[in-house]
Amino acid sequence: MSSAGTLPGGLVASMRSRLKAAGLRPSHRHARALEVVAAAAGPLTAAEVFERLYAEGVSATPTTVYRALHAMEAHGILRREFLTDDRRAVAAYRLLDPAEAAGHVLVCPNCHRSVRLPADVLQSPLKEAARLAGMAISDRRITVEVICDDCASPAGVFARYASSGSRPGALSISEGL
Repeated sequence: MSSAGTLPGGLVASMRSRLKAAGLRPSHRHARALEVVAAAAGPLTAAEVFERLYAEGVSATPTTVYRALHAMEAHGILRREFLTDDRRAVAAYRLLDPAEAAGHVLVCPNCHRSVRLPADVLQSPLKEAARLAGMAISDRRITVEVICDDCASPAGVFARYASSGSRPGALSISEGL
């Protein structure tokens, strides 16, 4: 498990600056929650962030953590993604790279490898599909979960899905900026 304590001091200072620039008071809880998300290998749910903070001895409630994550997402510091399985969607957060402000993302839910796509690659076909259905889409980014070639190898598929009961390739729609 990655720990926020393993981040370089310059990155920690940069994250605290991002909080201030976004108009958020860089409280210890906000800063630690941001550091936990930044240190993670992939997106974390609010419950996972809370569990990691609790394990590090940070005094916070699940509600406080959720509010901190939501505020940082609303101010463009974090990106909220909805990861799905066969039964439900779960909100997960990751550090937002400012270069991601436009465009969509393909991400492997197993290894978290991601590839950014230009906005028009998916936007135009989706707008047309929505128009034909009598609907309109928002200008929000879309994250599509795909299985990368490494994880899709027979050995990788067997190792990940034989005992889990989950299936690869679920669609995830982001409600970030």
